[in-house]
Amino acid sequence: MFVVLAALFTMYSCMDNQSSKKQNALVQNDTAQRKLPTDIQQLVDTLNRGKLSITDTLLAMHWVDSLMLKHTAAKDSFSFYSLIQQKARNYFERDNSDSFAAYYEKGLAFFERQPYFTKWPLIDHYRLAILHGEQNDFQTAIMHATKARLEAENPAIKEHMSVKILVIYLSDLGALCKAGSYYDDAHTNINAGINLAGTLDEKDKFLITVLYTEKGSIFLEEGKTDSAAKYVKLAQAYYNQYPNDKAAERLDIVMGSYYTAAEQLDSAIFYLKKTLERDATQGKVPPLISIKNLSRSYLDKGLFQQAAHYVSECRSLIARYPGAYTVRDSNSLYTYLLEYNIACNTDKKTAYADYLAYQETNFRYINDQQIRAVKDMEGRYQLNKKQIDIERLNSNVLEKKLELKQKNQFIGIGLAACAALLLTGLWAYSLQRQKRLQLQKDGLQQEVTKVQLEQRLLRTQMEPHFIFNSLAVLQSFIREKNEQKSISYLSTFAKLLRQSLEHSRQSVVPLHKEIDALKNYLALQQMRFEGLFVYHIECPAEMMADDDLRLPPMLLQPFVENCIQHGFQGIDYLGKITITVVAGESFLNIRICDNGVGNKIKKEAIGNHQHQSLSTRITRERLGMLSADTGVQSNLQIQPNNPHGITVEIVVPVR
Repeated sequence: MFVVLAALFTMYSCMDNQSSKKQNALVQNDTAQRKLPTDIQQLVDTLNRGKLSITDTLLAMHWVDSLMLKHTAAKDSFSFYSLIQQKARNYFERDNSDSFAAYYEKGLAFFERQPYFTKWPLIDHYRLAILHGEQNDFQTAIMHATKARLEAENPAIKEHMSVKILVIYLSDLGALCKAGSYYDDAHTNINAGINLAGTLDEKDKFLITVLYTEKGSIFLEEGKTDSAAKYVKLAQAYYNQYPNDKAAERLDIVMGSYYTAAEQLDSAIFYLKKTLERDATQGKVPPLISIKNLSRSYLDKGLFQQAAHYVSECRSLIARYPGAYTVRDSNSLYTYLLEYNIACNTDKKTAYADYLAYQETNFRYINDQQIRAVKDMEGRYQLNKKQIDIERLNSNVLEKKLELKQKNQFIGIGLAACAALLLTGLWAYSLQRQKRLQLQKDGLQQEVTKVQLEQRLLRTQMEPHFIFNSLAVLQSFIREKNEQKSISYLSTFAKLLRQSLEHSRQSVVPLHKEIDALKNYLALQQMRFEGLFVYHIECPAEMMADDDLRLPPMLLQPFVENCIQHGFQGIDYLGKITITVVAGESFLNIRICDNGVGNKIKKEAIGNHQHQSLSTRITRERLGMLSADTGVQSNLQIQPNNPHGITVEIVVPVR
């Protein structure tokens, strides 16, 4: 027996030594492959010195072509595809978009399938994102932007590229996502840049101003002026500490837009004029939106002559640079002109022409948005499907390799050992396989439970009787010919329905989106039960601006609904609902208080699980799953108030 064990030990030692030698050989081979020959390295160093002139670019292209012929024998090597990237770079310098994209995608396909890490996937995805963004193919651009961000967040990239370049890339990608109205992706890229910016050299810290400026600009386009204010102030503070001309240009534009949105007209006029004067000095095409905002500011101040002057400038720019401005900017201008023409009593011919232009641009804008939404949905579906297929394929390959390795080991053991050891090995293999299958079974059961909970939640989020009652209220407004109430009620109901459908696809949503949906629900109920109750939501502005504070969607709505439908039923006084949100270190403490008459009923129900509502049970289960996921304890308590009402206190782990 001891002889057999000694033989087995010797065999395994040999196998381990051979495996280590093979692994070391592979590492050395990879390192050797990534070391560029002297002539190619000389070319790369030359191209890295800065932007080349047209003559130098042509010479560099001939240099690349000659080196590709010289190294053509190694067409699957790191060296050859490094030359492919340099050729793509030359086409990029010459603004040859088609050739530039073709060569970058060819090089990208090689570098992405290599086991070693290089900077090229990041560079390729970044430049392809910018290219497709300039061609208004934002669906493809965002796909490349997402992959570029993931490459930039890999810790290994810092060995190949400076933090300054990474921050510039992420800032550009954030601006690209914003241009395509992909605001969540824009925030994600800018946040990644902010996380890296802390390690910038002192001379490069002006880039923090650029990042905060872009963050504020995204919030402005989303219509979130309060959130934008925080980042505009941060950008100003960093600019005062680290002044820079390029950062100042972008900051002035955003300051003009911010003060316009905040209706601080004198400040808006100052920054908008400053932007236009700088553009005129530099010979740039003036930004249409800045001139429109300047006209609006003068119009709001009652200075109609100045407003008319800048309206004339806008008309002149549209005629002088057809196609230079986006459909969104043109639509924004003509939407403003409808208001301007009414305020200034513009002649009917001009007003009618503006109205026709508004209809045409608005139709194009809405059509573009719908097409983009469909393409985006399709693209994300295909991307997710591809990733799932790749993961499944990798999992199958890994499992096959593992099974093959185990099979070979057992064959070796069978040749070297006795029947008893063979049976022991088979038993160990069977036990290991059973454990793996049990783990897979447990994981699948957890996924099934999660899906079932989400499905039950969807059924409670927007019940059919609530939709029916809402439509009945709308019908009554229409019968009463109360047009204003009908429009307001329908608009709020549509927002709530859309928010509910959007949130139902997500496991967690930002706090400000949950509060916004809750406000729409309460506004709808106030119109339905006119004069029955008032509400107040206490949530600090900095928490509303923090996208990292996330909680399960539609978590609070069932308890607010109970306040209205049960707590205020039959009362002869004004109902009140107070919702308070306080942030802890890793949780949110949310209180919902009412002064209704439901305390008598709920005193009997507290502690009695048989009388708990379906929504309460589901909420407890959702909080339990969130606690298991985050490791932070959750809680849900329902207590009566004295003398009236109920207080619901929820502790929600945040992630």
